[in-house]
Amino acid sequence: MENAQGLTLRWAEKNGLGANPQKTELVLFTRKTKIESFRLPTLGGTQLKLSKEAKYLGVILDSKLSWKRNSEVRMKKALQAFYVGKKTFGKRWGLQPRIIHWFYTAVVRPILTYGALVCVFQAEIYAVWQAIKLIHTLEGPARNISIYVDRQAAIKALSTNTVKSKLTRNTAAALNQCQHHSIRLVWVPGHMEVSGNEMADECARAGSALPASCAVADICKPIQCALSELTRTERVTADRHWAAILGGLVSKALWPRYNPQRTAELLHFNKNRKRLLTGVLRGHCHIGRMAQRYGGPYQDFCRSCGDEEEMESVQHLLCDCPALQRRRNRFLGKPFFVDLGSLANVRLEDLAHFLDSTGWFHGRP
Repeated sequence: MENAQGLTLRWAEKNGLGANPQKTELVLFTRKTKIESFRLPTLGGTQLKLSKEAKYLGVILDSKLSWKRNSEVRMKKALQAFYVGKKTFGKRWGLQPRIIHWFYTAVVRPILTYGALVCVFQAEIYAVWQAIKLIHTLEGPARNISIYVDRQAAIKALSTNTVKSKLTRNTAAALNQCQHHSIRLVWVPGHMEVSGNEMADECARAGSALPASCAVADICKPIQCALSELTRTERVTADRHWAAILGGLVSKALWPRYNPQRTAELLHFNKNRKRLLTGVLRGHCHIGRMAQRYGGPYQDFCRSCGDEEEMESVQHLLCDCPALQRRRNRFLGKPFFVDLGSLANVRLEDLAHFLDSTGWFHGRP
């Protein structure tokens, strides 16, 4: 280590730079509770001191690599940004919902997840390796064979003298051992409508969507595959959590599962329309007994059909009221619905038009 430090200091002095021992952090990464004594290295004649953590490119690395300290700092910074954004809107004023959602996804969430995914992409090298193994099986006269690769980094990695990756080392060795045929690696620009490369990209996209039933030796999981698994896990977890929540019968019927497309549709409405839709979707709106809870005027029977035996409710409004069957058929596609679950896939724009046409919510805050 001291030899490496000496080399670094000589390079720094040669280029008019210097190293400050007081700002140099030395961390011993280990999970051992008892550490044998050892001599600490020196830098510029000053003995370095051990630190419990070090920051590299904004990521805090603690001595046990538990990520606890980094997570705490990420959470604190994300909360600070969140509360700054929270001051820009209220129930009746401020930024539109889609802008608020953009602020969360573009500002708050990246702060929280910075450095959370670390992955090495080696699928291109693996594909070259498989191609070379196939070439080794070819019989007959010698041939001139070209392998087209759309990543220059992969070609450079196979031509360098210093190789740390086992997969790259095996691929380079297989390439050098192929004496019968003449093989050359050719770079082809990606996303330039090259027919063969476009077909390869389509196959890669299709493969990334498949379940990872077994790991491929000597290759790390591609980033896109890892992100797809995280997305699937997130949706399954969200659905289980939503199903386990007690109550919310109207919400669960009209919005039974995690649906990012429907969420995006909801966020594009203005505040008043969004407030109306979320109120109806949750069953918390100025209808029947719920209107009484909000302190507004209410009535037990339906204001449209006047049937005193029919309680005014979201179910009656969206599914059953005979006085609204024409409007329901026009905007929602059917005059009547069996239950609220039958409306789970209705476009929110159509639902909003239907609610406006009923006149039930005119003048409501």
